[in-house]
Amino acid sequence: MLEKIDVVLTFDSKRHRNIITPCCKSLNRDGKFVTYKELSLNYGYCHSCGKATLPPTRYRDDSGNEFIWNDITKKMEPFVANLNDNDVIRPNNSFNDICNTLVREKKFIDFESVRLCFNNTNENNLLIYLRTKYGDKKTDIVKRMYYIGTSRDLGTVFWSINRAKKVQKAKVSY
Repeated sequence: MLEKIDVVLTFDSKRHRNIITPCCKSLNRDGKFVTYKELSLNYGYCHSCGKATLPPTRYRDDSGNEFIWNDITKKMEPFVANLNDNDVIRPNNSFNDICNTLVREKKFIDFESVRLCFNNTNENNLLIYLRTKYGDKKTDIVKRMYYIGTSRDLGTVFWSINRAKKVQKAKVSY
């Protein structure tokens, strides 16, 4: 005979801000989705929509084997403890459809965009001011040092470039 295993759910103090919430399907930037300790990152409570995603109920038979109910196949299946994401073989790209919690990969801007803004013949108000105040030589040094560019509508473009010389984002000021 199967008996239900009671699991104590306690909230994890760390807010994983780089996951997509399984309930709202949005990025957890604000930290409103709280995961449970010692469980997978797709189980937790969302303070944004008020929904809780709970792990499946586990059952134990007389010999100590654990089972869970599979809603898709409508039968009991053996429970596999401590299965890591690295242990799963991914046959194709359908893994993203199956997994509720995804980690967003970092995307970078092509360095050619920086060169286009940097080599723009029109100058923005900041560079014009620096040329009148400090001269052409010092302004060119600062422009090259910080990759200060000019957008199409003459805004000042400040690029965020990491130590690996990958461009992460741009801020345009007028």
